[in-house]
Amino acid sequence: NIGEIYTNATAGTAVVPAGISEMIINNPAVTDYTLVYVTPTSTTENNVLYVKRKAAGQFIVGFSNPLGIDVSFNWWVVQVQN
Repeated sequence: NIGEIYTNATAGTAVVPAGISEMIINNPAVTDYTLVYVTPTSTTENNVLYVKRKAAGQFIVGFSNPLGIDVSFNWWVVQVQN
């Protein structure tokens, strides 16, 4: 199962809900020249939160497997020159 949000912001907060392994952040600022940073702001029970995929207009943050707890995180997208 996957959650999804839409935003135009270059930074924000989101939650990977319990029982879901991924959260899609739809954002038109994301391109091939975008770096995406994520930082958990609640426990991950020693699981690694990471950027699973990035494509034009979106990135996907999550875990290898769904967790039994909600995990909140901050995210930040930064444009870089090619």
